[in-house]
Formats: sequence, C-alpha cells, structure tokens
Amino acid sequence: TVSGYKTVSGNTYTFDLSGANPKFTVTNNGKSRDYYVAVKVAASGIQVTYAIDLTEVVTDSTYSTQFAKNCTEILNGAEGYFNSVGAANVTKTNKSVSAVITVPTGTNAMQPMLDLTAWATSKGKFTGTTKNENGYLATLDGLGEFSCGHNSGWMYTVNNTMPNVGMGNKAPADGDV
Repeated sequence: TVSGYKTVSGNTYTFDLSGANPKFTVTNNGKSRDYYVAVKVAASGIQVTYAIDLTEVVTDSTYSTQFAKNCTEILNGAEGYFNSVGAANVTKTNKSVSAVITVPTGTNAMQPMLDLTAWATSKGKFTGTTKNENGYLATLDGLGEFSCGHNSGWMYTVNNTMPNVGMGNKAPADGDV
C-alpha cells in the first residue's frame, strides 16, 4: 500500500510537496519504508546584471550640458523599465543605472536593450531618436555614435571585457555583469 499521497487515479499518485519534508510511505508485507521527495524547479532563465554607464558623457564638460537631457531620460527610462519587469537591485546615480534582470537562457545581450528601448519609447520616456541595427545600438534617445567626438559610440562589456562580437551575437551566462 502507498500512503501520504494527495490523490490517486488508477496507478497514478499525486503527491503534496508543500510540506517541509514531503514524503510518501510504501508498505509491503508489513514493512514500511518512507520515501522523501526532493524537487528542484528549473529556473525560467538566467540572472545578469545589466547596466548603462554614462560617466564619460556626464563628466566631460564639452558634452555634459549638450546631452544632459538625453542622459537624464536614458537613466530614468532604464530605471523605469527595470522596475516594470521586477528587476532586483535597481541602482541609479546621476551617471549610471544598473539592475539584476532575468532573461531566458540563450537570449543575446542586445535583447534586453531592445526591450528597454521599446518600453521607454512606448511610455514616452525617450524624446530623442533610438536606432538599433542588426545587434548594434547606433543611437539611444538621441545620443549616438560620434555624438561626443569621432571615437564615441555605444560599447558594451561582459564581466569588464569587450567581446569581439556584437551584442546580437553574444549570449550572456548566468551571473554575468
């Protein structure tokens, strides 16, 4: 006999796993044995720290005034997006914003930026142009390549290293920053 189950249908038993030590007991020929059940639910994705750092623009007097509005909109828009998706550890300063977000396994590094820009644009958080092309962020809320000089543009790092591929071709791993 089997005991400790929630319901039975034919030879199929449904167990209640909500207790601290879920178990069922099988008794055969007067001898009983307890079977404890351990279940690990697979995560629906991986956690990565996603950040936008505008320190170089904000601290350069040549560009800080010209792009102050853009920087504020980008940081506020990103913070709003992170909060809207239930991100953890949302942190915003006057130069950067970061959060721990959950993304589906295999998601490329560009997808969260596409989601963020779509959300911010739809909510009216960005007033400037945003242009994403084939995994390359050309312009974010009016701040784009060459806006702050001939060597400026959007770059990304994974664990403080610049990958040799575009964001659309880079899939972050669990815990990446």
